[in-house]
Amino acid sequence: MTEPRIIKKYPNRRLYDTVLSRYITLGDVRTLVHQHLPFRVVEQRTGSDLTRSVMLQVIAEQEQHGGAILSEDFLAQLIRSYDAGSADLTSSYLEQALRLYVEQHKSTAQSLDDTGRLAVGNHERWQQVQEQIYRTLQTAAATVG
Repeated sequence: MTEPRIIKKYPNRRLYDTVLSRYITLGDVRTLVHQHLPFRVVEQRTGSDLTRSVMLQVIAEQEQHGGAILSEDFLAQLIRSYDAGSADLTSSYLEQALRLYVEQHKSTAQSLDDTGRLAVGNHERWQQVQEQIYRTLQTAAATVG
């Protein structure tokens, strides 16, 4: 497994990618997540791990500008789960539910892709049959006429 990319967070809230040697945005962090690239965000002065905090900022930005998927009711229940002493149980349940959702989504996408390929193949075969029938009819008409 590759070492996680280190991103330093400076007091001015800017994020510095130590691999790219440049400042990055929360959108860039989101891209790292989408690309399954391991990374750690650390506070520049103390070295404390801020990865979860920055990932929550990415989610907040997505919710604000990219189309919300978390309802207010869900967020309220999530906040309450911290106070109910069931944070570990809630975390485990949400991780498993999301993992199952992603697996089902992939399976559905694969099924649709397979169905699409099957439909295209059937269409091509039907065109070949039609062309063969047409040629046979032409040959028959030429022989009769």
